[in-house]
Amino acid sequence: MKAKKKIICCADGISHSSGGAEKTIKVLLNSLSGEFDVQFIDSERLTEEFINDNMSKLWVFGNYYHLIQNELIGVFARNEIDYVVVEFDYKFLPCRNIELLKLATGEDFVYDEWSRSVDHFLSSAKVVFFMSQKQLRKHIDNLKELNEEKCVAINSCFEDDFYNLIEQLRGTKKDIVVGIYGQKTPQKGAQNAIDYCHKNLIYNYVDIYGENDYSSFLANLSRCENLVFLPNGGDSCPRLIIEAKLLDVNVICNENVEHLGDEWWALDKDQMVRHLKSTPYFFKKKVIEAL
Repeated sequence: MKAKKKIICCADGISHSSGGAEKTIKVLLNSLSGEFDVQFIDSERLTEEFINDNMSKLWVFGNYYHLIQNELIGVFARNEIDYVVVEFDYKFLPCRNIELLKLATGEDFVYDEWSRSVDHFLSSAKVVFFMSQKQLRKHIDNLKELNEEKCVAINSCFEDDFYNLIEQLRGTKKDIVVGIYGQKTPQKGAQNAIDYCHKNLIYNYVDIYGENDYSSFLANLSRCENLVFLPNGGDSCPRLIIEAKLLDVNVICNENVEHLGDEWWALDKDQMVRHLKSTPYFFKKKVIEAL
């Protein structure tokens, strides 16, 4: 039997974080497990010795901020290593968000040594996957080396259990008129949602963000008639908005939700589920074609 080609999946906190990016990269990598032997490693644990020992393998990168901080990003661009990148935000600037930079400092993005190193890293990849067409376009517009021909827009991905739970929760009684997502990170714009509610004389809004397990969170979301989500900066493909639409929740959001213009977002719910389920297979096809 022919041995499987090995894949190294390297991402920030991949072994212990449960954020949206980590969930998506794991679903994408699971699509490769039939063809490849997949090994995960946290980017903060990566060493140059480990890289040298695994140069013949295919690498898949999720979030790689620690790779920049540890100054290992250039090792991959300098050597003949096959790798692909799944880009979730804007790591070509340290705060990872163009709009938040402007909001915090009043300054526009300036291409510098930091962005040049990320640009070279992305441009040396076999293929770069983005979470939305808008995010892809903003990278092409702001970077100097990255070739659009190797860039592909996909979307956030979900495990099979998610779709089963969505089916169970459809039809839940809508006893929350307005929900907000109160995560306190600046990008998520919780205060924007509160201000929107007060401006529109909505005082019975419910913060559905919490430390509950995922199924409990979705159950609370399914109870909402409306969800207000107004991030302060580009959010490439927030899972929250997809979850809300599939649960028949009316979403009030702004242009910083970057996947709103993508074709799949206009599909009806059943068509959207089929599209979302097909994304890992599309990812697998593009990875194999790139080798």
